[in-house]
Amino acid sequence: MKVIALAGSLLIASALGAMEKQSSGAADIAFVHVNVIPMTSEQVLPDHTVLVRGDRIVEIGPSARVKVPEGAVRIEGRGYYLLPGLGEMHGHIPPPQAPPEYLEDVLFLYLANGITTVRGMLGAPGQLDLRERANRGELLSPTLYLAGPSFSDASINSPEEAIARVREQKQQGWDLLKIHPGLTREEYDAMARTAREVGMRWVGHVPAAVGLVHALEMGQETIDHLDGYIEYLEGDKGPLDRAKLEDIVRRTREAGAWVVPTMALWEVLIGARPLETLLAYPELRYMPP
Repeated sequence: MKVIALAGSLLIASALGAMEKQSSGAADIAFVHVNVIPMTSEQVLPDHTVLVRGDRIVEIGPSARVKVPEGAVRIEGRGYYLLPGLGEMHGHIPPPQAPPEYLEDVLFLYLANGITTVRGMLGAPGQLDLRERANRGELLSPTLYLAGPSFSDASINSPEEAIARVREQKQQGWDLLKIHPGLTREEYDAMARTAREVGMRWVGHVPAAVGLVHALEMGQETIDHLDGYIEYLEGDKGPLDRAKLEDIVRRTREAGAWVVPTMALWEVLIGARPLETLLAYPELRYMPP
């Protein structure tokens, strides 16, 4: 298991400080007398101790049974909860050219909210260096998986350009290929075939000319924003067709694709709530200006 994230700001602060010490060669870390939410079953494990060595959990058990090694950094967890780190599957990482304070604040907010992995879906120059800085422990950051600059009608004008862009992003070291609207089916298919050839995954939108069923058949790993589902179900033309819904659910499962609904996008950017209501969200007070 990967090191788990924390609920409770004081426990977070203690853990981050301990992790910083550990990265410089300090002792093991022990979260003692903490309530563990294992996520493998619907229960809370009260008064447990979690022992961390390096970037791995080596022992979890009732506090009375776990022996904390001498010299370990002890973090008192009484009254707090420990749970597996969360993943932000559609994040937009600030570009490295952003003011350092802004970048550091945004990355810290992910960690402070228990998000230990972020899939960056808006590739920009310099982000690969940012990812490597995070991997080396030079930056307090979640683990970053980055999509490169996107494939769209603004960046691709032929199947040949799609092929070249896939190979270029593979060589540069991007983790994912990001699809935006506007690709023709020929461009999309050229991208998909080349991505399979070089061992890259493609994710994101479903271009209208491609369609959801074809994207699933070609092997797109994630469908973000529920792209294509409403169109497939003809949601604006009448009542929901249950048979079509069951069909597209079956196709999605058989394709092994994941759906990233980005509910915050629907609520905040596409919803009907007035700006004053959105600005009053309590969590926004932590966002840097």
